[in-house]
Amino acid sequence: MYHLGGPEFRCYGVGVAYDSGALKTNLIYEVLDNKNKKQIDGSNYKATQLLNLGMSYDFGTIKIYGAYELAIHSPLPGVDWKKYEAGTDLIPPILQSTGKGANFNAFSLGASAPLWGGTLMGQTQYAFGKVKDKMNPDISGEDKFNTFSIGAAYVYPISKRTGLYSYGGWSTAGKAAKLVNDLRGWTGIFGMYHRF
Repeated sequence: MYHLGGPEFRCYGVGVAYDSGALKTNLIYEVLDNKNKKQIDGSNYKATQLLNLGMSYDFGTIKIYGAYELAIHSPLPGVDWKKYEAGTDLIPPILQSTGKGANFNAFSLGASAPLWGGTLMGQTQYAFGKVKDKMNPDISGEDKFNTFSIGAAYVYPISKRTGLYSYGGWSTAGKAAKLVNDLRGWTGIFGMYHRF
C-alpha cells in the first residue's frame, strides 16, 4: 500500500487478512515518513510506525470485536497540532513534543447483538504510553499517559432505508494527558438516518 498523504507525509503499508466465515482477522503495518513535517523549531519529525491487529467472531446471536494498536513516534492522541501551531489551542507543556512523539499501546473490545428489533452495540478502549521527548517538563515531570473510553449505541430500522439511532459515550485521560480536553468528556446523540 502507498498513500500520498499530502505535502507533510507519505504512507507505506502492508497488510494481510483472513476470513473463515465466523472468524475474521487482519494485520496491518504502516509507516508515515513525516518527510516534510517540521516542528516549530524547524526540526524534522520522526517517522511514525503503526501496527494494527483486528479480530471479530460471530457467535450467531452476538458478535465480538477486538483490536490492538502499537504506535511508535506517533502524534499524541487527542492533540490537534494544527490548532496548536496556529495558536488557537493550548497543549500542556509535557505533551509539546519536539519530533519524537509518543509510543503507546491501545486496546479495544466491542460487541453487537440484536435487541427489540434493532441492534445494540457497545465498545470500550484503553491506551497507555510514554511521551518520548518534551519541550518543557511539567512540575511533576510526568511523561507517561493513559486514556479510557466506553460507549454504547442502539440502531432501530423503521424501514429498509430509514431508521433511528442513539449513542452515548464517556472518556477520560490520566497522568500527562489529564489536561487534554479532547480526551475527556461525554457525549450523547439521538437521530434518524435515511439511505438514498
